[in-house]
Amino acid sequence: MKAMKREAGAVFDDKEINILQDMKISVVQRRTVKAPTARRYLNCWANFMEWMKSFKKLQVAGPIQKEVVDGLLVEYIDILYLDGEEQAAGRDAVAGCMFLHPSFQRPRGSSLPGATRALKGWLAACPLKARLPLP
Repeated sequence: MKAMKREAGAVFDDKEINILQDMKISVVQRRTVKAPTARRYLNCWANFMEWMKSFKKLQVAGPIQKEVVDGLLVEYIDILYLDGEEQAAGRDAVAGCMFLHPSFQRPRGSSLPGATRALKGWLAACPLKARLPLP
């Protein structure tokens, strides 16, 4: 059974805590989302990183630059869209990136304009599914 730790109201396993600590996400910053959401963001980030590694998209040593990540996220969102994924996968990829890299956020809106625009295009192409109103 995985070792779970209760951390400020959220339950994370040791691996997740190590990843969050390695990415310099403080205990207080972790509380900005619930544990299941943080887990989903970590999975989306891992999938994005795996995609970058498999296509050798990122070969930069040192801190990741916003402009580079923005362009790569646009490509990744295109792949998700063309593969028939739900729009939530793209939204989670962008939100996970911002959660794990707070410097990619700004007080109003996103500092990842290309990725944000790609998500808007995806929404225009495939509106969210909603049930019909009751008669």
